[in-house]
Amino acid sequence: MKKTIRAIFIATFFTACFVGNENINSNAGLNMTQNQIFNIEKIELKGEVLIPTSSEEEPNINFEKNRFYGYTGCNRFFGNYQSNDKSINIDGSSVASTKMLCYPEELMNFETSLLSNLKGNFKIQESKGITILENDEMKIYLKNKN
Repeated sequence: MKKTIRAIFIATFFTACFVGNENINSNAGLNMTQNQIFNIEKIELKGEVLIPTSSEEEPNINFEKNRFYGYTGCNRFFGNYQSNDKSINIDGSSVASTKMLCYPEELMNFETSLLSNLKGNFKIQESKGITILENDEMKIYLKNKN
């Protein structure tokens, strides 16, 4: 009897450990786990490449339980999204940010371009350790911060 109880306890323990490490969204494309932060390496907007330079902290974004939040290099932002393994749909009406003035002007341009186009359905792609969110207007290049 003791052996049976011990076996059940061990099986329960290992099952709980396994379940605790699952992705929040079973999205193979985003490989998102709770509180996983992605650095925003660059964006492409209508053929123009914008790289966030001169910021104190690297621009980043975190996707968690149908909410996202991040930092543009100057201001914090947040909003809502829905996703599956091949796409992410960002509700443009839910995107909001703080409103501090940024310097230099290139950083402000990066922020304005990112936030004003962060809406709609984005295809999720993976390439050489980079996650790319792409729609008709913009590509966002993300790298896992860990």
